Amino acid sequence: MKKFISVITMAIMLGATSVYAAGPNNYVGVKLGAFFPNSDSDGLENFKTGFNGEIDYGYKFIPNFALEAGVGWYSAVDKDNSDIKVTVVPVTLTAIGILPIDQIDLIGGVGLGYYSAKAEAPGFSEDKGAVGYHLLIGADYNLTNEVALGLEGKWFQSKPKFNDTDTDVGGIDLNLGVKYRF
Repeated sequence: MKKFISVITMAIMLGATSVYAAGPNNYVGVKLGAFFPNSDSDGLENFKTGFNGEIDYGYKFIPNFALEAGVGWYSAVDKDNSDIKVTVVPVTLTAIGILPIDQIDLIGGVGLGYYSAKAEAPGFSEDKGAVGYHLLIGADYNLTNEVALGLEGKWFQSKPKFNDTDTDVGGIDLNLGVKYRF
C-alpha cells in the first residue's frame, strides 16, 4: 500500500509540474450501467446482477494522465429472496492513464475508495464501511473537444464487516457514460 501511495504522489507531482494538455483539462462524467456481484463465498455469490451509477470529476494534468474523484451507487438482491439486498455508495479517487488514438482515448486506471455499504434482510439491517481498491479499463469516443461517449469496465473489492465477518461487496461494473470537458 505504501508503494502505491508513493507512486500516485510522484505521478501527481510530475503531472503538476508538466506542461498542460491542449484543450480543456477539467471534466465531469456521468456513467450508468450494470453491477455484476462477485462470486466469492465470503461475498455476493448468491446475488443477481444489479444497477450501477456514478458521477465523476477529473483533471487532466498532461495528455496521458488524469486524476478522477467520483461518487457512485450500486445495489443487488439475492437470487432466491429479494428481501435480502446490499446497497453500496463508493467514494473513489482514481489515477487514469490515457492513450489517445485519433478520436478515441483508451483509458486504464487504478484507485482507492471508501465503500459505505448497507446489508438488509428480514429482521436485519446494518451499515458498515471499508476502504477498497479498483482497476478499470475503457475507451472514450471524442465527439468534440468538449464531449465524449465512453464505455468502461471496473473491477473492485471492499470488505466491510457485517456480523463480525468480512464480506466482499465488490464485483464488476460495466458502464456507458458521457463526459463533458471544460
